[in-house]
Amino acid sequence: MTVSVIMPSYNYGKYLTEAIGSVLSQSYADLELIVVDDGSTDNTQDVLGQINDPRLIKLKIKNSGVSAARNIGLNAASGEYIAFIDADDRWVSSKLEKQIRLFETEPGVDLVFTDFSRFDVEKVYPETLFSYVPKLREAPRRSANLPDSYVITGDTFSVLAGTGEMATWVQTILVKSE
Repeated sequence: MTVSVIMPSYNYGKYLTEAIGSVLSQSYADLELIVVDDGSTDNTQDVLGQINDPRLIKLKIKNSGVSAARNIGLNAASGEYIAFIDADDRWVSSKLEKQIRLFETEPGVDLVFTDFSRFDVEKVYPETLFSYVPKLREAPRRSANLPDSYVITGDTFSVLAGTGEMATWVQTILVKSE
């Protein structure tokens, strides 16, 4: 497996089919999806039982919280890269492909994050993360060797922390497992 995707879930059975579908339908298909059921009491196990894909690994633990569920998923991961998605989120079908291409064209990069749109059951919100965090546009950067992509220059942690906002979200990150 090139990419291990970790999805913690606690009582999100009603969203799981779409979330899992958005991962398993990625244009970059060399992946494993590790769903960690964090002690759900809803129909999560029934939903998981209906999905048959050899790339899907189903784990069930007693309710321990999202961080513990992610750590259990990390322990089971075998990929060269690690990605996270929450059970109520969706990825566009080219997310992983674009991120892998960036890693291939920028060998010194260890972590890639993307923009995203927020949504709920009623609507998709017009502002994306990058428009919501305007200081992110001011980050010192250079054009990457991939169109519409950038590499933050300098101390990336300080740059991101300096925005004063949540400049990246775990659901958008792809990181080298090393």
